[in-house]
Amino acid sequence: MKTSKPNTIRKAPDKMSGSKGFTLIEVALAMIVIGLIMTPFLALYNAQHKQRMINESSGRLNDIAQILDNYAQNYDRYPVPASFLTSEADAEHGMEGTTPDICPDVTTNGYCLIDRGTPATDDDILIGAVPFAELRMESDLALDSWGNKILYAVALAQTDATTFDVLGSNTISENALDPATNLPAPENLNAHDAFLVSMGQRGTGAYSAEGILSADCIAPGQPEYEDENCNFTDTFLSDVNKLAFITPFGAEDYGTRSFVDGAPEYYDDVTLAVQRPEINDWNENINAPELVTTIKNRVGIGENAVNPQHGLDVDGDVIVENDPAATPAVEGNLIANSVCSTAGDCFRPVDVYGDQPQMECDDNNVPGVEPVIAIGATSGNTQVFCGSTINESGDPSVDQFSDTDGTDRWGEFRLNGITFTNSAGGSTNCSDSGQNLGSITGTGTITCVTPF
Repeated sequence: MKTSKPNTIRKAPDKMSGSKGFTLIEVALAMIVIGLIMTPFLALYNAQHKQRMINESSGRLNDIAQILDNYAQNYDRYPVPASFLTSEADAEHGMEGTTPDICPDVTTNGYCLIDRGTPATDDDILIGAVPFAELRMESDLALDSWGNKILYAVALAQTDATTFDVLGSNTISENALDPATNLPAPENLNAHDAFLVSMGQRGTGAYSAEGILSADCIAPGQPEYEDENCNFTDTFLSDVNKLAFITPFGAEDYGTRSFVDGAPEYYDDVTLAVQRPEINDWNENINAPELVTTIKNRVGIGENAVNPQHGLDVDGDVIVENDPAATPAVEGNLIANSVCSTAGDCFRPVDVYGDQPQMECDDNNVPGVEPVIAIGATSGNTQVFCGSTINESGDPSVDQFSDTDGTDRWGEFRLNGITFTNSAGGSTNCSDSGQNLGSITGTGTITCVTPF
């Protein structure tokens, strides 16, 4: 008997069942290849990112320098630095400091004074943070790309309107790398009024926005070039030597920046020197918008008036003319309450032309015209000194007047204590008939004359 086989469904063979996956070695090799391909791109990205951060900080320093320039033009001074130690929670955050520590210490008041030991203060330096509140700028603008406060050093004399010099103080010195030796050396350019520093990516010696020291300035046993910018002395190291460095490709600046960790040449700072306010252009004064001035409310006209000390300094003549033919007629007047010499001695025009009692000699009730023998000042007031005759007893015909200290006397027209000699002969006192006194020399010699 023939038996039948049961029905079965035969499964088609799986083509993938015989394939192999990637081994660990193959994966590792793939990662190595990818890494080799990506490494230069990552290095390029890191370099570009680092340069972008540097460029942003450099731009921030240039913005601050322009704001400082505008401030100096409007207030006749640079602001005093702010404290490194404050944060947004402090009322004095970003405000000008009032009492500096003595550099390099900033632990009490957050900014310090470099006292160079001379009796005058014209070469002292203040170091602190950018006073953004005084400058009316956003607080973020006083931080670098890494969120640290930008260092602001300024000549002390340039923070006071009474000692401010628009031609610059030449106080703060700047070093740069010498291309020949690759060592810091004086840049041999003009010294500066102010200096701005971003402590760079590593933030050595920098203070954060919260007023916290990021890292000590000088690591024990590891001095670096950039320490010169955070040790709070009177010399700074620029991030570029502005003296042209001659290369086969032409003249270039010689840079200081180096990112070799642990090497003495390490330097990642961003710097900017501020030499003096820009006074070449006419600028509107924010405190007096109706005025167009060069520096605050002081205008200089002429070759030697580049540093005006008064409202208007003119090197040359000032001519005021009438033009009666004009319609309407123009009457040129120079109007002033007082006219002064460069030494500060002044008189009032009203004393020369005007009805002023102290300028009158006719109030002494002397017959005839009483002469004015001098014009001077007593007790700070301009007045005339009047002469008068003396009577037969030798007393003045008018009363004497005296200042409170008894040194100013007038009203008498005579000389006392001098012996006269008549060089022309005759009476010593020119008393011969018809003689008059012609002259008196400084030694007391008189000349008598006989009129026709």
